[in-house]
Amino acid sequence: GSKCRMRSAENVLSEIEEIINRFKDVSIVFYDDLFTLDKERVIRICSGILERGFRFDWKCEGRVDRIDGEILNWMKKAGCSMIAYGVESGNQVGLDYLKKNTKLEDIRRAFHLTNKSGIRTMAYFILGIPAETYEDEIKTIEFAKEIDPDYAQFSVLSPFRGTDIYSVAVA
Repeated sequence: GSKCRMRSAENVLSEIEEIINRFKDVSIVFYDDLFTLDKERVIRICSGILERGFRFDWKCEGRVDRIDGEILNWMKKAGCSMIAYGVESGNQVGLDYLKKNTKLEDIRRAFHLTNKSGIRTMAYFILGIPAETYEDEIKTIEFAKEIDPDYAQFSVLSPFRGTDIYSVAVA
């Protein structure tokens, strides 16, 4: 569904501790596309990692509109080495069509701040957004170069059942 359900910071920290105790040298990927949604939760996780003396490399996914210098500072200190952002498009028309509720300037700002913090970046892009033209997709590629992520992934739009885009594709 569309309801966000987050595990508590303490629950996440307990699982991290179990993983570290069991496997010793670890690298963790938080597969949570809304990891940075709740700033206070992220800070509690990061401070818990530091308080427990955990030393491990980790990656997460985040939203460009939920990033600031404070959260990036905590994440860097706690071992975050990469944040992947769902940029999707380098055109406002594409972002609006996908209902991202972000602006191109939000994306530029997030990548600038993340790069400045020393955390590597990954940008996910979508090609084939119905509201965009071929020229718009070229602009997305140019935008990818502008924001200069360490890694970029370009995917073709997939109209999943139950989404508005699926209804458009069926029609």
